[in-house]
This record gives sequence, structure tokens and C-alpha cells, in this order.
Amino acid sequence: MYVLSNRLPVNYKDLYNKLLSDYKDYLYGIGVNLKRNIKSYEDSVKCFLYNESRATKSLMISLDQKVYNKPSIVNGKASKLKISYIFTKRLIDFLEQECYLKKEVGGYESTHYIFNPEYTEGGRQDKWKKEHKFKSSRVVFYDKWRKLKEELVTEDVVTPEINVLYFKNKDKQIVNRTLDHYLKDKRDFLQEVNKFNAEYYVDVDGVRYSLQSYKVYNDSKKTVGGKTYTFCGYQNLPKVDREKTVINGVETVCLDFKCFEASVLYTLEQELIPETDLYYVGIEGFDPKVERSLMKTIFIIMMNTSSRLSATSAVNRYLKEEFPCEKFYKAGMIPTKFLSAKKLINYVLDKHYKIKNRFFKGKCSKNNIQHITSEVNDYIVSSLMGKDIVTAQVHDGFVVQHQHEQILRETMSKGYEIVLGDNSNCRISKEF
Repeated sequence: MYVLSNRLPVNYKDLYNKLLSDYKDYLYGIGVNLKRNIKSYEDSVKCFLYNESRATKSLMISLDQKVYNKPSIVNGKASKLKISYIFTKRLIDFLEQECYLKKEVGGYESTHYIFNPEYTEGGRQDKWKKEHKFKSSRVVFYDKWRKLKEELVTEDVVTPEINVLYFKNKDKQIVNRTLDHYLKDKRDFLQEVNKFNAEYYVDVDGVRYSLQSYKVYNDSKKTVGGKTYTFCGYQNLPKVDREKTVINGVETVCLDFKCFEASVLYTLEQELIPETDLYYVGIEGFDPKVERSLMKTIFIIMMNTSSRLSATSAVNRYLKEEFPCEKFYKAGMIPTKFLSAKKLINYVLDKHYKIKNRFFKGKCSKNNIQHITSEVNDYIVSSLMGKDIVTAQVHDGFVVQHQHEQILRETMSKGYEIVLGDNSNCRISKEF
């Protein structure tokens, strides 16, 4: 996510001055009136460096002019700041010309038809609606850029992030939102966490990651979602890489809530979870690992869709676009080349018959699971911070320095109980 901000990291001043000077020479060379556009090109450089400071090897960047025509939104409020599309585009062209980076332009990929959850028989809404798939643009940094940073960014200082709340509408666009007392508390909490985390650094195989984080709420009119993400993409690293994590030079451990979403649904229904793996069914002809991964995805789809028909449509799309049926079939890991979404959904309903009424309620249901799990996670982060323990949050798992393992385990169990009222279904496993 390319954030429109002109907050220059405190340790980037020398890099900014060097880059700005060279960029001005480039602009002058192509006939740009420098005196008339000072703020435009200065802010475009600051914005690029602000986003680059939170990236590692590559950076997602928006090349859509419509994005730049809108005011920057900070914690739900539109600001007066505008970043120039023209000067951002020219900056990327300049950096590519100087061999600092490679630009990879995204754009339209494909169109699919999906079930319309607002459809009712005899109503005005169509049964199916178009969904367009786009690939994001990004820049990939070359060694020349990394060497320039090593030369000019001498201090390893993290500027605490203050823009920590993002609200997305149904089209996944960031929109305005008036903050109530609950959201103001969340804003203040995350800003405090970012200030605390700025004192720590996370290294994975020689690459340094910042632990600055933010929350995304899925509906602009309701407090739905609230999942926490890191700006630098640490959460997206594969497990084999995260196992190499060190925090301030100290080796780490990771504890994870086992089958978190499923256990929460059982707790809300006041039912004890079965002793077996909640995401494994045991379908004949399936490789156990492949089946578990597939059924977990289907479980989450059923949890977040508003009807069985829309769930079936979503599962079919997943099987077609993301699940490599042909590859697994040839490897003998699934029994047939074509899988039935309806049958797979029935397997989940049959295994989880005690909570079947909790499925197909949609993301905006009263007991929104993502919102509940985010409350548990926030308690854990807050409690550990109160003990001067930093944690790198990875979805439903928490990475801490190895000496804090027992404190983390106790805090996770307590957080589950405080938010849900009971921790009988709380299962904690050690990832590494």
C-alpha cells in the first residue's frame, strides 16, 4: 500500500537531500519550471522515501492518477495534503533511468462473475456481478540503491507511524470515517505500540524489518474487522524464513492459537471443540496436508460469506484460480481432477454440525470473528508491552525473544478468556 504522506523519516535527511538535488537536475533537463513546482516535487520525493523506509526489497506503488487526485486520509480524516501524480511518475522514471530500481507496471488481469450477496428473487439486483482482478504496480530495488542507503542512512532509527487506522468500503477503497471513542482508543493504542516498537529491530536472514503496524476495518459504517498488519510485510514471510527471526540480536520463539477462528465459533456457541484437528476431515484420496489447507480455506470462506450460494461461488473461484487441482491430481494428492465446491462445503458442515448456524452470516454479522480475534490479539500486545516485552504479530501468532515464552503463553490464554469469557477451547501451539 503506497501511503500519500510527506513525513520524512528522521534518519533520511542526507538521502533526501542527495535524491532531491539529482531529481531537480533531471527535471531541469526535461524542461520543468522548478520555481513554480517546488512543493510538488519536494513532496513527491518525501512521499517516496516515506514508503521506501517501510519496504525491503520491493515497494508497492500506485500509478493510478485517480489515487493522487483524492486527498490523503489520515486515521479516517481527509487531510489537505496532495501528492502530485505527475512528479511521482517522473521520480520513478528518473530512479529507473539511474538504475536504482526496476518498475513493474500492474493493471487489469481478468474479469470474473461472482454471486451478488445483495441479490433477492424478484428484486432489482442482478444475481451475478462482475469482479475485476488487477495486479499491483511495484518497484524492485537494485544494489545501487541499497549502497546509496548504506552510505547516507547511517543511523538505524524508526520514525513511529501515526496513521494507523484505515477504513475500506465494499470496493476496497480507503474512505473517511468519523472516529467514536472506541476508535479513538484504538488509534491511541496503536500509536503507543508503534512508539514502543520503534526501539526494537527485527532481523530475518540479514534483512531488517520494522514492526510499525496499522489496522484495517472492512466496512466504513460499522466497526467490522480490525485486523492488524505490519507496513513492512513481515507477516507475509513464509514460516521457514520467520524461524530465523531475531529481535535486537536475541533468538525468538513463536506461539500460535491453534485453529483460532474455529475455536472462537465453538466458544460463542458454548460448545467444546473436538479433540481432533478442526480443519482436517479425512476425505478418502486426499493427502492430509493438502486437505487440511483446503478445508481451512473453505471454513473461513463459509464464515465470511452471507449465504451458501455466495460461499459456493467463492469456493469455486478459489478452486479455479488459486488451488492447483491439476498439479495435485497428477501427484496423487487429490482423488479427482475436478473438485465439487458443494461437496466440500458439506464436509465442513457435517464435521462442524454443532456450529452450523454460525456459517453464512457474512463479515458484517454481529459476532464478527475477525473483530473478536483482533480484540484478543490487542490485549496480548498491550499486556506484553506493559511488561516491556516486544512482540512481532503474525496473524494469530506472536514472536517474542525466547526468554519470554512462558509469559507469552500465559498472556495468550488470559487474553482469550477475558475477551470470550472462557478459555476452555483455547489451544496454543509452538510454531518454532
